[in-house]
Amino acid sequence: MSQPSGDINDRTSIVSSFCGPGTVGSWLCILASVFVTWTLNLDGRRRDSITNDFIAALSMPAIAAGHVFYLLFSAQRSAELGEYASLSQRDLFTNPLPLVARYAAAVEAPLNVCETFSAMALSLFVIAALRHHTRRAICVLIVGLSAFSTESITFAHTSGIAMSESNLARPFLFNFFEAMVLILAFLAVSLAALLVAVVGKMIIAVNSGRASASAQRRGVDQELEAVTDEEMLRQRPDRGVITLSFNLWDALKSWG
Repeated sequence: MSQPSGDINDRTSIVSSFCGPGTVGSWLCILASVFVTWTLNLDGRRRDSITNDFIAALSMPAIAAGHVFYLLFSAQRSAELGEYASLSQRDLFTNPLPLVARYAAAVEAPLNVCETFSAMALSLFVIAALRHHTRRAICVLIVGLSAFSTESITFAHTSGIAMSESNLARPFLFNFFEAMVLILAFLAVSLAALLVAVVGKMIIAVNSGRASASAQRRGVDQELEAVTDEEMLRQRPDRGVITLSFNLWDALKSWG
């Protein structure tokens, strides 16, 4: 059996430097620059553009969400927890043993990033949606749901843990059962409404395209009928007089 790495009594010994205070602080500054660009910058708030700072702001929570799932469900858990690897998710966040609490701290660090972005993603999505910036809204929605899924999975496996029982440094949303239920219900209703709105717009766009194509076909048919009638008149027995009339009419139009 592999031995745990680092000092077991040091709670932060296996916390990834990716979630360290300097990295998270820099990420928060980048996130603030995105808010400023989308709200106060006259040029930036009009464009539905994907900028470098926006990509950086989304990369951090996306990687953190993957890191949380890796720590919870990969072989890394067995390597670090050893004989305690079979503990349930609830026990992982409540057991006071130094070895278990240390691993819970390693999960807590990226989980903190995910929860922070989950809260900010709502504001970013509303700003993008109100300005009809589809690309920005979709990007925020995908990464925001990925970040919040970490809390949802943790909540589903733990059924809510009171902060008095938790071995984490601060309370998280999944520590509050009623709040998580309300948030999940609101999220389900909002996503259903968004899906209905998107599908409705797609149906309207398809019907509008069909109506436009039908109108164009009718216009072409009417032009073909007019040309056919003119040719038929030119081919009648009295076509000499009619042809002369058409020629005079064409000459008057070209002169006018």
